[in-house]
Amino acid sequence: MTIFLLGNLFFAGFSSMTVTVRIGFAMARDGAFPGSAALRKVHDSSKQPWVMIILVFAMDCLFCLLPLITPLAFAAITSITTIGYQISYAIPILLRLTVSRNVFKVSTFNLGRFSKPIGWISVVWLLVTSTFFIWPNTFDDDMQQQVKTFNYTCVVVGGFFIVAMIWWFVAARKYF
Repeated sequence: MTIFLLGNLFFAGFSSMTVTVRIGFAMARDGAFPGSAALRKVHDSSKQPWVMIILVFAMDCLFCLLPLITPLAFAAITSITTIGYQISYAIPILLRLTVSRNVFKVSTFNLGRFSKPIGWISVVWLLVTSTFFIWPNTFDDDMQQQVKTFNYTCVVVGGFFIVAMIWWFVAARKYF
């Protein structure tokens, strides 16, 4: 059974890395990152974005080593990625319900009159459940223990948003 589990992890890792490289390359191609010119280079003979592949591989390796430093690192990374996924699901639904409600082209699959209530329930659910991942991992009365087990997810996600907003207003909005 362990061999099946390891095989699954191996192939899931490749799948995840492939998706991340594709998204990273597309964003670099569109100039969304600082240093996008280097990240979007494609190797002449293999037609692969080797710089992006190596960057994603190195980051994946570093993230895999974090739990060796502290078990809280794995919980924080899991929380951060879950919040990121949930926000990425909530934003298009919210925009569909608000800003683009009159210009959104209805597809062949449509929930009819239930689409708006289900959409609002989905947005609220995603935002509420995202807050669960910001809460502390443990609850202790000892202040020193609370400092040691602090959940840095809110700091990382908030810091990312601050950096992204600064990047947007300083440079990215002019060309992206």
